[in-house]
Amino acid sequence: MLELPPSRLLVESLTNGQLANAYRNLSRRADRTAVARSIALTAPVLESWPQTYVQVRNVCAHRARLWNVGLGVYPPFPNSPAVSRLEGTDALPER
Repeated sequence: MLELPPSRLLVESLTNGQLANAYRNLSRRADRTAVARSIALTAPVLESWPQTYVQVRNVCAHRARLWNVGLGVYPPFPNSPAVSRLEGTDALPER
């Protein structure tokens, strides 16, 4: 029987676009929800951020103008209290 490498090795070899598509193409909604829940997000929020990242990366990689450009995908901010936010002037460590 063919032994497959560990999944972490496969994920490390994927491009950003391939990783975003792999998550988006999970056929069962329960699987997408379980992955998102493991990092305290909802599935739509988790799906939108990698897609946006890929769009921004492609614009920058092709030396196009990023300012005032329509990306087509706009990620929502997570509403979960489990997701920490940097708020206030004392949120960042002193240098």
